[in-house]
Formats: sequence, C-alpha cells, structure tokens
Amino acid sequence: MKKGGLVKSFFTVLFLVLLLVSCRGGASFSLTLPEGVEVVSSENLDLGAIADGTEITLEVTIPENKTVGCFKVNGTKESLDANNRYTFKMTANTTVDVNFVDITYSLTLPEDNSVSVVTPANLDLNSVVTGTEVTLVVTIPENKAVGSFTVNGVNQSFNASNQYTFTISEDTIVAVTFVDMTYSLTLPEDDSVSVVTPANLDLNSVVTGTEITLEVTIPQHKILAIFTVNEVEQSLDDSHQYTFTISENTTVAVTFVDMTYSLTLPVDDSVSVVTPANLELNSVVSGTEITLEVTTPEHKTLDSFTVNEVEQSLDSSNQYTFTISENTTVAVTFVYLTYTLTLPSSVSVDSPSGLDLNSVNSGTEITLEVTIPENKAVGSFKVNGEDQSLDSSNQYTFTISENTTVTVTFIDAFSLTLPDKNAEVVSPSGIDLNAIPAGTEVTYRVFIDDGYDTNYETISELLEDSSSLDFVYECKIESNQVKAVFVEKTITMNSDHTIEVNYDDNKAIPPFNKYKVGDNNVITLIGYVDTSISNLLIPHFVSIIGDSALTASSFNSIEICDGVSSIGDWAFNSLASEMLQIIFIPDSVTEMGQGVFAYCDHLTDINCQASSKPDGWNNDWVGNYISFVNWGQSRP
Repeated sequence: MKKGGLVKSFFTVLFLVLLLVSCRGGASFSLTLPEGVEVVSSENLDLGAIADGTEITLEVTIPENKTVGCFKVNGTKESLDANNRYTFKMTANTTVDVNFVDITYSLTLPEDNSVSVVTPANLDLNSVVTGTEVTLVVTIPENKAVGSFTVNGVNQSFNASNQYTFTISEDTIVAVTFVDMTYSLTLPEDDSVSVVTPANLDLNSVVTGTEITLEVTIPQHKILAIFTVNEVEQSLDDSHQYTFTISENTTVAVTFVDMTYSLTLPVDDSVSVVTPANLELNSVVSGTEITLEVTTPEHKTLDSFTVNEVEQSLDSSNQYTFTISENTTVAVTFVYLTYTLTLPSSVSVDSPSGLDLNSVNSGTEITLEVTIPENKAVGSFKVNGEDQSLDSSNQYTFTISENTTVTVTFIDAFSLTLPDKNAEVVSPSGIDLNAIPAGTEVTYRVFIDDGYDTNYETISELLEDSSSLDFVYECKIESNQVKAVFVEKTITMNSDHTIEVNYDDNKAIPPFNKYKVGDNNVITLIGYVDTSISNLLIPHFVSIIGDSALTASSFNSIEICDGVSSIGDWAFNSLASEMLQIIFIPDSVTEMGQGVFAYCDHLTDINCQASSKPDGWNNDWVGNYISFVNWGQSRP
C-alpha cells in the first residue's frame, strides 16, 4: 500500500472515533455525597457534572467508636468492601446516603457477683458501647485472697481498692478465682514455743482466720520475762498457752531470764563458798552447782550440817556440793571436843576452878600446880610423856587438845645461898635456890660495881675454893664504856652450898674510868695510880696495857691475867715499891713496847711464860735489866 493511502485511512478512523465520542459524551450526571463519604478514584472531580459511564470509587470514613448502620446508593442498600469502599459507574444522577451507629460489645462478669461495675452506672452489660471506660471492683470473700483475675483470659492486676479500669473494645469476659488467704507464723528458733492446735500446721501458709493455740516451754532454771506477738506483749494462761486467730503475718518472740534464789550461810563465816568464785548469795542462778566448805573452829567438832533443815553429810574435805533450785538456808552447829585430864596427887588444877577432869573442853587453858614435898625437888614433870618445865611458882600452863596424862617425880634437893648483894644465878634461869635438884650445874655471878663505891675490892676467896684460877673476871660494856665487872663460877649441886665473898682490901682491879673501849670492844688500861691499894690485878678482859699506864705506881704486887696481849711503851716505867721484886708476864702477851721496865730498880726477876722473846717485843723492852729475865716460867 502506498504511503498516502495509509495516512488517509488513519485519519478516517480517527474521525469516526471522535464522532462516536462526540455523540456519546454529551450526557453528564451529578453525584451527591453525605459527610464522611468521599471520592478516592479521581482528583478534582466535579460532582455536578460527571460524564456518563465514569467509574467512581467512594470511601466511607467511619467515626471513632461507630460502625456503618446503612449505606445506600439512590436508595438502594449497598455493601462496602473491607476498606469501607464502594465502586460504581455513573449512569444517572446519584445520591449516596450513609448512617452510623455505635459499636457495642458484651461484658460478661462472674455469676457470683464477686465482680461488679463501679462506673459507668447502669451499664447494659449486653450492649456496651465501644470505647466506654469501665471500672470494675472485686469483692473478696472473707478470709480469701484473689487467686487470679483475668480479662479475656489475660491476667490483670487491680489497685489497692481492688478495682480495675479498662476501655472496652471487644466482647469481654472477666473471670476471677479466690484462694484461701494465708499468712506466715514465725516462732522462736530454739523451739521454746510450739503449736498445740491445729496439728501439723504449715507455719509458712496458715489460712487466715485459723485459731491457733501456742504453748511456751520454759527452759529449766529459767522464768518467762516477756511473750510478744507482733511486738505486742501478751499473757499466757496457767498452762503457759496462748490462743489467737491469725489475720496477718505473725512473729512470736519470747525471752527468758535466769531464775535466781538466795543462799543464806551462817553469819560466823563457818561455811564458805568454794565454787563458783565470787558468787552473789542474794541472786544465785537456778541450776548453779555450788560447793560449800565448813571450817570447823579450833577445839570443836561438827554437830550438825543442814540444808533447808535437812541433815546433810560432808565429804572428807568438809565440803558439800549441791545444785540450787530454791531459796536455800545452810545451818551448822559445833560442839566442843572434850578430853580427860589425869593428874597425880601432887599435881592440882590452879585454874580454871571447878574443872571436870573427865570432860575438859578442847582449847581450855589449864594451869597446874605441883606441890613439892619438903627437901625434895622435881625430878621430872611430864605431860603425855614429854618433859615440861615448871615456872618459878611450880606451875605449868597449857592448852588441852587431847586426852592428857600428867606425871611427876621428885628427887633430893639442895639449897644455894648467895651474898646478899651483887650476886645472881646465870643458869639455869628461874631456879628455886632453896630446892635445886641434885646434880644440877649452877653458874652464879658476883658483881664488883658502883655498890662498892671507889674501893672495887677483888674477890679473893670463894667458899670451898680459894684459887683465883677457878674464876675469871668479866665486864659489861655500854656506850663504849665499862659499866660493871663481875666474876663467874659454875658448881654442881650435890649438897647445900653457901657462897661467901671475902674481900682483900690490899688487892684491887682498876676502876671503870681507867679503861678505854676501842673497836670490836677491845679494852685498853689507860692508867692507874692509887697509893691506897697495895696489890693490883689487871683482869683478863683487858687486852692492852697502854703507854705509861702504870708509870711510877707504888703497888707491892702486879698480877697480869692471860687476856692481856699487848703492853705499851714505858708501861711499868719507874715502879716505886721496894716490895715489887718479881713480876710475871703470861704468854698471851705478843707485843711489847720500848722501855716497859725502865728504871724499875727494885725488880729482881721478870718471869716470862714464853720460852724466848716473841717477835713482837721491842728489843729495848727491858732496858738494862735483861739479866733479870727468866724465860719459860709458870704462873705462880
């Protein structure tokens, strides 16, 4: 086909189409829509002139909580699709009508009226408008708790007022279940509180309203101080029980204190507590084990020991152990131990008077007196076989502590008579001089002291023995001074003795003021010249004859006792008496000074006990009289 023919054919067809359209498009229609319905198929559509055959899609906007009651097109009820749309073609003027009605749901509540509507009031449970806010309240039966609360099968929670609020949006079924309300019951861990009823109670899940009886077991030696239920003090009955109805979680507490008793002991401290130490007697805890000890007074024995008036026995240590369980009083009584006292006829009781010798209380102080026959002395005085001594009154005092037997024997006795003055017995002390047992050694002493004024005579003769070697001079020193001089002698009493002292007026020892007392009581004769005395005795207590001590003295004789150990320079220088021709020097003298016997023209013999000159003697001790010295001589 030629190109020009094709073009001609195209325009012919186009003309026919336009003609057809022109003839058809001449008709148009109006579309009337209510509020809530709009055209969604075309934009800017002129609802007053819609071409015939135009396809229109409408969409209904449904108000909240509403649903379409009726949708009509030109009075004919039509249905909307799932998207609330409706499509049609315009073939005539069209009026669309729609009305809306509320959406309603049913609300199903439990038949037992345990759930009710609080708001809104007078709600029709079969037709509840969607969107309605509904508040429900749950009425919980007494002693019950909510087990579950569901709305359309979903667990929900309600507030403290047991209310639940929701907005209905579907058919709704509310369900509720109840269970018994349970509480915990907490008891002390030490099992001091137990459940009496009901039996087998689960303390972790006790149904509310359950009546419970508790019982308190009080430990031994304790008492109940306080019993509390949820910190509120409660009282127990006489059986120590407490009954209550549980209505909340409950905690029971109990405290005990020690039960205490008093322990009363004798006021005289004869019973003491050994254990426990430092026991408070006014508050002794019940159950305390106590050991008591009884101290028996001297000279007594236990008569009875009672605890709360019941006689008890002590162990070998005088102890008693018990466990205190009540107020306790301990009492003890003692009685004196008694002994017998057996006496010979010569021994009597001086005190106490009226003594029963067959029953003498232990500890009694007894004084016995011995009656000594004439010309006799006590040979032995024994108490239970042991020798004892009598005092100067022939008495003996003792404290009785056992059965006692006294025996006494007598022997011949002698008297000892001493000078009236300046004489004493040294030993034995307390002796009766008129009845001295035979064989007794008696040492007596005769003093030369101030009683002799300035004469200081020397004892030259003792009865029965006039040898000066049988006695020695002694001295008494006080404050570094010689205070007295005495002689002592010991005799054995086998007969009566009378001691007489004969004084030789021509023989004397130096007076006390002529002595010097040095260290260790060493006594030095410092000097003595007395023309009234013919014969001089230098006593043995003198250790040193001092320098020039007896220079120019006129004694007819000088006796040096063995106690002298040193003679000083010029001690006997210029002895004047023609009668003094011989002098004896004992070997006790180990030191001798210079010129001791210088100018002693009348001496004919110087007799020395030493066999030769001691080393301590000065070579010039005798001066020109060496020919007069005789060695190895004896005391005349």
